[in-house]
Amino acid sequence: RQEKLRRQKAMEKDAAETEVQGGIHAFEENLRRTQDQTAGAEPTEEQILNATSTLAPLTFLSNLSSTLPPPSALSKDAVIYMHKIKERKEEENQARRERDRRRRRVLVEQTMTHKDMEDRRSEQEVLERVKTKTEEEQMRATVKLE
Repeated sequence: RQEKLRRQKAMEKDAAETEVQGGIHAFEENLRRTQDQTAGAEPTEEQILNATSTLAPLTFLSNLSSTLPPPSALSKDAVIYMHKIKERKEEENQARRERDRRRRRVLVEQTMTHKDMEDRRSEQEVLERVKTKTEEEQMRATVKLE
């Protein structure tokens, strides 16, 4: 049981890690796309550093702000991300409910099997006692007849 929980947590961690990596990749791709649209070509790190050192802070901030995607795109991405989180949460809840249902069904089946075994065992004990008693009575009857 603990091994199963450990594996499940590892799988959840891997899924989350994959989603984070995908999100980072999507973010970087989106950033590159917006930079290509606004600047025409992607600047190198050196160009960015040179631009930051030569521009006034407000100018740099306005240039940086112009490279960001519009708020509507950010809002749309946030809605999609939240939707994915909600879907994953619902899937996890559904899976947990199904596991609990299966676990309860197995427990009921085990209980029924155990009860059936106990019933058969007590039935066998009763039959054995009756058989033993009958044999004793037959021996007494044989002894009395002699």
